[in-house]
Amino acid sequence: MAFLTLVIAGTGIVGICLVIQSSADTKAIVAATQEQACSARKIAEASQRNATAAEGFATNAGLINTGVQDAVNKLDAQAKATQKSANAAQRSANVAEDTLIASNRPWLDIQPQIAGAFTLNEQREARFILRVDTENTGHSPAIRVVSAQSVIQNVLFTPNPWQELKKTCEQATGVSANSNNRGLTETIFPGKPHQEAVNLGIGPKELAKSVADMFPEAKPEPYIHPVVLWCVAYRADFSDTEYQTGYAWELMRKGPDGIVPIERNSNVPMNELVIQQVWPLGVLAN
Repeated sequence: MAFLTLVIAGTGIVGICLVIQSSADTKAIVAATQEQACSARKIAEASQRNATAAEGFATNAGLINTGVQDAVNKLDAQAKATQKSANAAQRSANVAEDTLIASNRPWLDIQPQIAGAFTLNEQREARFILRVDTENTGHSPAIRVVSAQSVIQNVLFTPNPWQELKKTCEQATGVSANSNNRGLTETIFPGKPHQEAVNLGIGPKELAKSVADMFPEAKPEPYIHPVVLWCVAYRADFSDTEYQTGYAWELMRKGPDGIVPIERNSNVPMNELVIQQVWPLGVLAN
């Protein structure tokens, strides 16, 4: 009985010890849990501080980017304004230069005069002499002056006198632009007209053209329509710009009823010949 009591007593002591040990372990777990919770709070607080710092950095970065973009926009606007001012200054300079050239450049005009009869030779070619007076109405000499001429038969504005005149002016310009042709060119001073007489001709093939070539059912008309294309090309002594003055003139005849076309296969005395500008395509000037 005493041994049983001792055993029970011993068991009770062990239970107490176990209870005490269990209580200590629980406290340790609680303490550890509390320590973990504290650490978690610290981590959370650190994370919050990092988040706040990141948010501040992002805000600052946004402000920096906004500032940089504003600066770029201002520089771009300034560059555009500067370019606009430069363009305006260049336009003003160009206008001033053009005005200076226009007020000092040579200006050539040409006037035709009949200087011979309109006659058909044995080859059925029509010949006539035309004198052209070239006057410089500008303020400086016209240099490297070259004239070019041709004669066409114009039937119902075919070929186009304007287009043919352009070709004649291109021919004159080509000779004037070549510095090796100086011996073939003239210099015309203001107030000193230049006269040039040329024996012009129109061949039988050109003379034979008529409305019947365009409308087979039509009969050849009894008249011809010779058109003289005359152009002078030149430049100023202070500029490389090429200038041209050109005219398309039609040969006509004075008859009892006024000015009429020239009859086909006929000779016309000099005093009956008339030359007049083709309208509205008979002039070219720049």
